[in-house]
Amino acid sequence: MAAYQQGHRPQLDNQFLFAVIRATESIGLLIAHAFRHYHPAPTGAVHELHQLYLYCEASDVLDKPASLKTTVTKKPFIHHYCQIMLTGIADPYSLSKYDVFRLFNLMAKMAGKVTITPLSDHQKSADNNTVLAGGFSLVCNSDTMPIPLHHIDPENGNRLKYGCLTPKVFCLPLNKFLMQQPAQVH
Repeated sequence: MAAYQQGHRPQLDNQFLFAVIRATESIGLLIAHAFRHYHPAPTGAVHELHQLYLYCEASDVLDKPASLKTTVTKKPFIHHYCQIMLTGIADPYSLSKYDVFRLFNLMAKMAGKVTITPLSDHQKSADNNTVLAGGFSLVCNSDTMPIPLHHIDPENGNRLKYGCLTPKVFCLPLNKFLMQQPAQVH
């Protein structure tokens, strides 16, 4: 907070962007560690990731890795954010504790396939679950992982529970991803 008040911005200051990316990595590992031990994510951790996402989006640095004289972040903020969101969506509590980090590493490979877009009018009004398959709503003002788009909130006029000013859809195009994978022979 002090850095922000002093005028540091991630789009202008690589050191500040580096700190944001490292904080995201640390929060992601903290959440993965909680998953591994069948505990809920620490209170506020997912909310903090959502807030960092919104901040990086507003600063236009989601896809920008940071580099300092002595070290470089190999992946941008969006990669780490998507990796932990995918891990949470995949129900890590159903795995053995040693498989959680395997899942976390697998999701690192899939993180680049994710798209985060504003909720379209078609998605807002869709009644067909197949249209909504593979999509999740980011509830940016909460401490929750993305929720499936087909979860309907009947009291909400827009039908979906979301917390961003512009509702966001977190999508993994599974059909395209699965078509690119080589067939495994047993």
